[in-house]
Amino acid sequence: MPDVTEFAAAPGRRLSAAALVPVGVRAVPWLLALGVACAALLQTGTPVLDIARYGAYWCFAVTLPGVLVARATVGTRGNWPEDVALGAVTGLVLELVCFAIWSLFGLQQQLWLWPLVVVVIFLAAPRLRRHWRIGSPRPLPLLWSWGVASAIVASIPTVRVDAFAAPLPPAGGLYYRDVTWHLSIVHELTRSFPPQVAQVAGDVLHYHWFSHVHLAVAHLVSGAPEATVVLRLWIIPLLAVTALIGARLAVELSGRWWSGPVAAWALIVFQGTSLLPVLGEAGVIFPLSPSQVYVLPLVLGIAILVVRALRGLNLRVGWALLALMLVAAAGAKPTAMPLVLA
Repeated sequence: MPDVTEFAAAPGRRLSAAALVPVGVRAVPWLLALGVACAALLQTGTPVLDIARYGAYWCFAVTLPGVLVARATVGTRGNWPEDVALGAVTGLVLELVCFAIWSLFGLQQQLWLWPLVVVVIFLAAPRLRRHWRIGSPRPLPLLWSWGVASAIVASIPTVRVDAFAAPLPPAGGLYYRDVTWHLSIVHELTRSFPPQVAQVAGDVLHYHWFSHVHLAVAHLVSGAPEATVVLRLWIIPLLAVTALIGARLAVELSGRWWSGPVAAWALIVFQGTSLLPVLGEAGVIFPLSPSQVYVLPLVLGIAILVVRALRGLNLRVGWALLALMLVAAAGAKPTAMPLVLA
């Protein structure tokens, strides 16, 4: 089935209505996943405006600049889903770097500028403009998209029960004991750098707070309230990226398209180790832990680049991206690093 980029790559060829039909068909599974996610958020009292603003933040302030930089450093896979997978992870890493730079000058409120800077550079530099499109499309089978998107859909009921139980302020109710701790760190990161302990003025916070940077930037850029970000909005996009990047890693390892959906289901639905005959809580996803969920796509992105290097591919500028991913993962969840080394 043709991909939209096949037509965009052909000089002088216009996109006709017939050419757009396959594009629409390919979009159906992702639109279905988006619809189910929005329905779950609406059912738990999340304002429509906050959902829309957060979605725009993920599209234009994380994924778009990340895809452009990922294509410029490690290349394209010839299709949008796999490019978006590594691009979103790249966007998360760049977000951390830009947060640190902006915060050193006390400019956290102007963080919306960083994706704009990337976009302008890729529009202005002639050698970088080609990364806006795919020159040699290699579209994935439609069943790949349905398989990965269905994994995202299947994970949402569990997220709804486990992560959306607490009411949104100003309503009262029961909160998981760590929620107010996470919320205090997110708020502190919007006003101080390096962050202080929110409960003790002047005491520097010694904690793995990179996942909280992501939540703070999401609030600052999207305008969604911090409590809504922490209690509702943050987890589903990260799980979707985990499914995508896990599927991409599986395909790169095996060379078989069907391994992608299998990996996506194993990661975010069956949660990896729960497939093994072990006792106790062995799942790799804990919906109430931002650091645990946030580090997963970073580690999978690291694995993709490491596998490429071990197979003799020259990463070139990709080595810098790999280094940034390693730093990001270490600051997000230090216990992930021994597993990466193993």
